[in-house]
Amino acid sequence: MSIATEQPAQPRRWRLLTPRKVIAAIVLLLVAAPLGYRAIELLSTPDVGEPFDLEAFRAYTLPDEKNAFTHYRKVVALLVSEQNVLDANPSIQPKDFWDSETAAEEEWARAIPAVRQWVALNRSALDEWKRGADCEESLQLSPDQVATTGPLDGDVISLRNCSRLEGLEAMRLLSEGHPAEAWECCRNLLRASRHLSMHATLMGSLIAGAVVDFGVRGGVIWSSHKNVDAALLRRAIRDVEAVDRIETPPSDAIKLEYIGLRLFATKGIIGGTEIPAWLRYSGYPAQVGRTARLVVANLLTQADRPRYLRTAVHPGKLALFELDPSGTADPNLRPPEEIERSAVTSAPFVEKVLQRVVPVPALEIGACDPQMMNGSLHYAIQVNDTSQTRRSALLLALALELHYREHREFPASLDELVKNGYLKSIPIDPFGKGEPFRYRRETGPRPAAVVWSVWLDGIDQGGFDVPANNKDWGLRVVAPDASAASATQ
Repeated sequence: MSIATEQPAQPRRWRLLTPRKVIAAIVLLLVAAPLGYRAIELLSTPDVGEPFDLEAFRAYTLPDEKNAFTHYRKVVALLVSEQNVLDANPSIQPKDFWDSETAAEEEWARAIPAVRQWVALNRSALDEWKRGADCEESLQLSPDQVATTGPLDGDVISLRNCSRLEGLEAMRLLSEGHPAEAWECCRNLLRASRHLSMHATLMGSLIAGAVVDFGVRGGVIWSSHKNVDAALLRRAIRDVEAVDRIETPPSDAIKLEYIGLRLFATKGIIGGTEIPAWLRYSGYPAQVGRTARLVVANLLTQADRPRYLRTAVHPGKLALFELDPSGTADPNLRPPEEIERSAVTSAPFVEKVLQRVVPVPALEIGACDPQMMNGSLHYAIQVNDTSQTRRSALLLALALELHYREHREFPASLDELVKNGYLKSIPIDPFGKGEPFRYRRETGPRPAAVVWSVWLDGIDQGGFDVPANNKDWGLRVVAPDASAASATQ
């Protein structure tokens, strides 16, 4: 009898991976890892509701006959550009033209013939500008137009040049003995600046800030001219007070920008152009929209309050506000530090990695950075504050000149402007903590007065003599017979 013997079990052999399988596994990991990371990024950003009533906001309309922007668009169409004048005068160097133009904004006698020609050729545009300034309301773009036209409207940018023309026209009229008509130009600039920031995008608000600067600088020069009497100064004060009553809440600009961001996030359309489908599927646009809802909800809680009544600004790239502890709980509001974290995504890193391989898609991904696309919204609030500061300083300058006309000296304090009935109250410094503008009187061969704001850093540096950026900003007002009319910083 034979005995069968069992063969010992053979150890399992692992099959070796082929090079093709290794490559496939690496590709799979390279694809899965970013997708997984993108999923984590998206899920980490809460998807809250709309930050305001979209339907109510979109319902606003304005008939063309009442819309100042109807006229401003005609101004742009009528405008004869500086380049046209330079082309017709090839012997004039562009730098000489522009230097003369800048100098003429303070003294018309310094305008070279080509600059005078430029102003003369634009009489029709200036007449149309005045018709627009006389309107009470303005609508640059309806909320739905933002989606198709885009927030960067070329007409708004061109209007900055038109405002420069109006400032030059004021100096021309003043030099030719027409102070009342010259003030009309300054008034038109102040009113147009309000129109450009009324129901307007961020770009409109930024251009409005430049336009109000032209109006204020021209107004201060005008107020110190010897041909300007007390009656004209009283009229100018009333005009500036009327301009201040025009409502242009910065929250409107934030809402309009949000509508554009929302369309980008939901339908992949920006400025009327559709982005590539692959970019939408990446989830980056969607995250921009989620972040926008959080950012806008935060900014709207404080945007229309006076600066000194707002909560503190949280450190970060989005300039968000700290939550108001006395406010009503709102599910759309999240702590600013949480919003800041949600705005940090892989988009900038991916752009950097891909820019040498596929530069165009890399740029398209980089443009979807939530920090970049939401980081400028707060400027609508800051521009409103700086414009208000300039208008309030002009109001004080006009009242100080009126006081000088009637008392042959500037007042010892701003309170005298109220006691003498020139102003109802002294304007609050928008960058302070609820206190009025600073003031000092300067005596000497050229009597002068200085009013100033503590400006962006909120620290009083002593006034007009501090030249550093973001320090005090103010106006120097001089007696009518002084040779130097005004200065600003």
